[in-house]
Amino acid sequence: MTNPSSDLLQNKSPAAPPAEPPTGLKVVTQRVVSGRLLVDADKDVWASFNRGLILHVSFTKFFSIMKSSTAENEKQEADEETSKEFTHLKKICKSLLTASLSSTNAWEKDHSDAKSVVDLCKQGQDQCLVLIPQASLTAKLNPGDKTLKYHSQCGKEEAEVLYRLFRKALAAVVVEQLCCGAAVSGSGCSTTAGRHKDKPGKFRPDGRMIGIGGKSQSNDERVNLPPPEEFFRSGEYRNWEQQQQDESTAANQEHEFSTFDDSGFPVTAAATGEPVAKSRRKKLEKMWAKYKQKYEQKNVATTRQAPTSTQQTQTERTSGGSTSQIVDERVGQKNVGNVASDTGNKGAANIKQLPAEEISTKSSTTAPQEQLAHPEKPSTELQQKGTDGPTDSTLRPCVLETAKPSDPAFRLPTIVTGTFGGRQGLELCTGGPFTHSFNFPPPAGSGG
Repeated sequence: MTNPSSDLLQNKSPAAPPAEPPTGLKVVTQRVVSGRLLVDADKDVWASFNRGLILHVSFTKFFSIMKSSTAENEKQEADEETSKEFTHLKKICKSLLTASLSSTNAWEKDHSDAKSVVDLCKQGQDQCLVLIPQASLTAKLNPGDKTLKYHSQCGKEEAEVLYRLFRKALAAVVVEQLCCGAAVSGSGCSTTAGRHKDKPGKFRPDGRMIGIGGKSQSNDERVNLPPPEEFFRSGEYRNWEQQQQDESTAANQEHEFSTFDDSGFPVTAAATGEPVAKSRRKKLEKMWAKYKQKYEQKNVATTRQAPTSTQQTQTERTSGGSTSQIVDERVGQKNVGNVASDTGNKGAANIKQLPAEEISTKSSTTAPQEQLAHPEKPSTELQQKGTDGPTDSTLRPCVLETAKPSDPAFRLPTIVTGTFGGRQGLELCTGGPFTHSFNFPPPAGSGG
C-alpha cells in the first residue's frame, strides 16, 4: 500500500526562484590614465582629465520618476534631494566609489593594485571621475537579427533629469566619504540636511554646486597673492606652513634662506650656509606646487583680462604646451565663479585655462606616462578664440577644488561631466581595458 503523503511529496514541483528585479540603470566603468572629453561639439571645447575612473551611464524605462520629481517640481532642489530616486542613486554612487574599480599607477598580476576611488583618495592619490551619459548601453540585438532595438531606453526628458540627479548624487557621496562623513550632521557640510537654498554643499537645480563648509580659509580669500617666483623670497610660504600646522619646520625664522635659483626656489639655508636639507626641500616642493596651482586659479577667477606674458610662459612651462578647460562653478545662470564660496564676485561667466595636470591637482612630479593624450594639440582646440565657452550647465566640469577634506592627507577627486543629448568625443589612454559592467535595479515602486 502506497503512502499518500509520499506521493504528494513526489508530485510537488520545486518552488520557482524569485523573479529578479528589472534593470533600472546600467553602468560601465573603465580605468583611465589620461584623456579628453568633448563637452561642446559646436565650439570644439574639450575637458582633460588624468588617472581615475570613467562612468558610462544609461537609464532604462524601468527607472521611472514620480511626477513630483519632474515637470512641476523639477526646479525645486529640496524635493529632488529628498526623493527616493536621489536616495537610491546615492546608494549606487557609494557602491561605485567604494568598490575596488580603480587603481594606482602600478599594475600587479594578482590585481592587488585594484582599489576604490575613496581608498585611493584617502591615501593621498589623485583621482578623476568622468561621467558620460551613454543611452546606447540599453540596446537589444537578437541572434540572427541585424536590427538594433532600443525599446527599453528611458525617455529623454526623464533620462536628463535622472542624469542630473546622478551627477548631484556622485558629488554628494564624495563629500560624505571624504569631507564630513555620513554621520556628521549640522556641520554645514552635509549635502542633504536642511532646506535652505544657499546652504553650502548643496546643488542648485541647474547642477552647479555651492561651496563646501562655508567660507574658505584665509589663503583662499586673499586676492593679492605674490607670484610663485616670489613665494619664498617674500616669506609667503610661512603663511602656508602655519595654515598646514607644520610646526616641525623652521617657518618662524624671518630669513630662513639666503640664496635662490632662477625660479625663486631656495637653495641655501641662511643659518648654516649649507644647501637646504633634502627632507625640507621635499616639503617645500610639495607646498610650492600647491601654491602655484592656487595662484593660477586665483588669477583667472578674479580677472577676465588677457594673461601676461609671464603667466603664459609659466603655464606653457608647467603644462608642456597642453591646457585644459575648467569652468568655474558659481551659483546661478549669470554669476559663474569659483566653487569656493557662494558669496563671491558677481559677473559674467569665466572660463579657466589651466595646465592639464591641475585638473586633478597633479604636482610637478607627475610621471611622463601620466600626461594627457595628444599634448601637442594647441590650446585653441580646447576653447575657440573669442567665445565664452559652453553655456549649458551640463557642460561644466564639477571641480570640488575647495571642499574641505576631513583629513589633511586626503585628496578630493575631480568630477568631469559629459553633455546630455550632445555628441560625445572621447580620447583616452589606459593601462588596459579593466572594464566592469553593472545592472542596478530601480528604486522600489518604479515601473516602466
